[in-house]
Amino acid sequence: MKKVTAPVYRVRGIKRREDRGRMSVGRFLIGLFALVALLSLSAGGAGAFKPEDLARLKATNKCVDCDLRGANLSGANLSGAILNGANLREANLSGADLTSANLHWANLVVANLGGANLHWANLSGANLSGANLIEANLSLTTWVDGRICAKDSREVCK
Repeated sequence: MKKVTAPVYRVRGIKRREDRGRMSVGRFLIGLFALVALLSLSAGGAGAFKPEDLARLKATNKCVDCDLRGANLSGANLSGAILNGANLREANLSGADLTSANLHWANLVVANLGGANLHWANLSGANLSGANLIEANLSLTTWVDGRICAKDSREVCK
């Protein structure tokens, strides 16, 4: 037995049964662009430091719980700096002098500490996930787990 269906006429503003739930390519692209823009804006703010925190660090050599994400501190003299709980995620500290600096509970995720001098620095509780420590001087540094690195420690706490 042959199934007979009534013809479907398209009335302006009313979608056919086959078109329901479909999205036009144009609307899809607009939605996709809006989503990418939103994600870019939210992610873009994640790497920006607070200029007032950087100014405070430079003026006082102290910046507790401050936001220095992505800051360029390459070659900076931060000897004896107090940076407890500072957010230094993705900061560039390559070649910086951090002798006796206090970085207790600091966020150093993906930070560049290549060639930095961390002699006698306190890194207890700090997060160094993905950090670059190539050629970093870790002599007598208090490591993230609380142990003291050997005098000849470079790149790796011995």
